[in-house]
Amino acid sequence: MSYFLRIRKNKKGNYLSIVDSKHVTGMKGNQSKVIKTLGYEETLITDEIKNPIEYYRNYCKELNRQRNLEKSKERETIGEDPLVKNIGYFLIKKVLDNLNIRPEFNAFTKLYSNYKCDIYQIYSDLIFSRVVKPESKNKTYDKIIDTLFGLEKNYSLDDIYNALTFIGENYETILSFLTYHTNNLIKLDTSTTLFDCTNFYFEIDKQDDFRKKGPSKENRNEPLVGMALLLDKHAIPINMKIYPGNQSEINKLPETLDEMKKINNIKGRTIQVADKGLNCGRNIFKALSHKDGYLFSKSVLKSSNIEKTWYKIDKNWKNVYDENKELKYSYSDWVGDFTYEYKDDDGINQKITVKEKRIITYNPKLARKKLLELEKITTSVNDLIACKAKKEKFGPYSEYIDLKTFDKNGELIEGEIFGLLNTKKIEEEKKLAGFNVLVTSEIGIDTEEIYNLYHQLRKIEHTFRIMKSDLSARPVYLQKQSTITGHFMIIYTAVLLIRILETHYLKGKVNSNDLFNFIRDFNIYEMPNGDFANFLSKINLIEAIAEKIPEINFKYLKKNEIIKLLNI
Repeated sequence: MSYFLRIRKNKKGNYLSIVDSKHVTGMKGNQSKVIKTLGYEETLITDEIKNPIEYYRNYCKELNRQRNLEKSKERETIGEDPLVKNIGYFLIKKVLDNLNIRPEFNAFTKLYSNYKCDIYQIYSDLIFSRVVKPESKNKTYDKIIDTLFGLEKNYSLDDIYNALTFIGENYETILSFLTYHTNNLIKLDTSTTLFDCTNFYFEIDKQDDFRKKGPSKENRNEPLVGMALLLDKHAIPINMKIYPGNQSEINKLPETLDEMKKINNIKGRTIQVADKGLNCGRNIFKALSHKDGYLFSKSVLKSSNIEKTWYKIDKNWKNVYDENKELKYSYSDWVGDFTYEYKDDDGINQKITVKEKRIITYNPKLARKKLLELEKITTSVNDLIACKAKKEKFGPYSEYIDLKTFDKNGELIEGEIFGLLNTKKIEEEKKLAGFNVLVTSEIGIDTEEIYNLYHQLRKIEHTFRIMKSDLSARPVYLQKQSTITGHFMIIYTAVLLIRILETHYLKGKVNSNDLFNFIRDFNIYEMPNGDFANFLSKINLIEAIAEKIPEINFKYLKKNEIIKLLNI
């Protein structure tokens, strides 16, 4: 049995209805029954429902989900025991409690919200649930919150969506609460800031005003929402910006850093560290005009001929070795004046000449990775050639083909098939495999320190991986911009708490992966006598935590010991 949206086309347009379909033994096909007529597509368009077909298809998915949930409740699932509760979330609860944002949060919600529910309680419950077991909002409400020891679910599913709406509409204010109190708790180091952007896809057919099609980090074709993330020197999140997926991330660096400094009254010079996609004249001008520094990377392939051949003509290469005396990387550097062209805020072309340090680096691991990638590209392109594929079928490999071998319809021209692979481009990239250019305003800082500083960007890439993998931030099935933004605010706060726990409380002795395993594995079972059995496995026991909180070693715990953990 399943619900689906039936669309009947006639002269007046598309007529929509919701149908329940089920298979009947002995009959061919399925038996269908209309359970709700909706009307013509055009008459269903409102401010809330801009795409009725997409909206009601998602509505049918939700009906099917609710039906499956009811079916699952009818039968006991092995291993699901209502007396087994998660207590591991106490670690992030401790960090959130210590941030102490609740007074401002509650005062703000009382002043600007008409909702009767406790928005802060829902906010914190969603954070804890997301860290313990990331699920949809419906499943989180139906199942996950109830498995967390000590949480009282005195609100409805509608209250969750209302709270998400409020959080999303006011996420910049809530961000300011978090940043202010994070700075008070651990003192943010903004002498260096790490910046990067990513995007999240939505499994919908058509874009809207917020979810727009644009360049996807994962080469997906669905509509996207972009996220710009700013971290301090130790990878503690300090700001986030959510924007439509078709907007350029290049403009987000000066905009986000500027806004962050103003809101949080951060003064002094900052070195901006960002990826090569954000290296442009406008961003360099903005940084220098705010008396900040910068450190970007630059593709060797897109560099000048002098930079491309520098590794051949320069004799002053220095090698850096790891602890096993194997080559880690090599570098050569020089300082010079460089000119950039850019458009100012009024769209007028401008030029700026700056003194920079340029560092050419060679990384043998990066070289091996790039050569393997080029080998894969060559094989894939040749396979597509053999199949006589059309031009659009080459997708991300299209830059490695000779476009002259296609006619205007994208068909291969007979006789040109063997010259299709752009071997010149492949060979050029092979020669430059492993090389990279770093560009910085910090001419007085030691080159090896600059190299290490740039590679701090791995921390922001790891932060995005936590969001997308450990916290399952994608795909997103919410519809409204406010609830979507509220969802990302929950994700952002969860990452912030994990990072503070990792760097401040545990002093870098425990990585985030082990923290997630510990939190999710620390379950307790309530026995008939009121005591609790500790189900935390030895493999996920973290000694650095056990040294400070010996109770997690106890195989049996009293209720007062459990309560102590939650309020430690």
